[in-house]
Amino acid sequence: MYRAAAMNQESNTAPSVHREAFTVRSYDLDPRGRVGAGGICRYLQEAAAQHATRLGVATERLGPLGQAWILGRLRWRLDALLGRGDRIVVETWPSGLERLRALRDFVLRRADDDAPIGAGTSAWLIVDLARRRPVRMPAFVAAIRRPERPRAMSDVEAPGFPEGVEPASASITVRRSDLDLNEHVNNARYADWLIESVPDRIWRERRIASLDIVFCAEARAGERLAVDCLEVDTAGDDGGKCVTAHRIRRPDDGRVLVRARASWTASDDAPFRTP
Repeated sequence: MYRAAAMNQESNTAPSVHREAFTVRSYDLDPRGRVGAGGICRYLQEAAAQHATRLGVATERLGPLGQAWILGRLRWRLDALLGRGDRIVVETWPSGLERLRALRDFVLRRADDDAPIGAGTSAWLIVDLARRRPVRMPAFVAAIRRPERPRAMSDVEAPGFPEGVEPASASITVRRSDLDLNEHVNNARYADWLIESVPDRIWRERRIASLDIVFCAEARAGERLAVDCLEVDTAGDDGGKCVTAHRIRRPDDGRVLVRARASWTASDDAPFRTP
């Protein structure tokens, strides 16, 4: 009872907009020295988790109810290169409720001068852990105060995956180290896996500039997955953006776990630091 009262008090005093600071570490980097898609997802996920804790709606509140947050969709864009030692701030806030989904937005800023370098939006569900099914938002979530500010990104149609064309594909076996507190693959790990079937010329010569990823079903340790990729908008020799469509599926039953779309741009087009 005391703990619940304390969390209610904390939610009443927590700021409606949260700022979480990060410094890019060497373990965040890919072989080219840049933060990849999974790293950006982890920054956003951690900022969201810290704010949920301050609002009193995190695991400590949901766990005793047999419930947990899961991420249904995450979309972001990054307008700058991030490398080792770069310092950023992720600004995040609850931005709305849509039926069973709680919306949360993000702005990524350069720590030195607070200049915006990216944005994101996400949709979260609360699931019953025993039934693995979404439930209605509890009253204490619906009551969270939302700031009066514009959405960080406008709504767009969820990404699909083209049919009738043979994609590039890679095979992944889920390891125990891929799992999170809910004993399924963490959302950022799926983002890590997307690059496994990206054409080498894109992965080596470009950086990911945006990602829209939808989580359709969960995966457990030991399962074998297929990671598919199709280039749907081909860049020319001028270094323009190209777009890739992604799908992660379970071949044993044909279930699609993830659909995503990413845009890629020249790797040196947006330095993090100002000249």
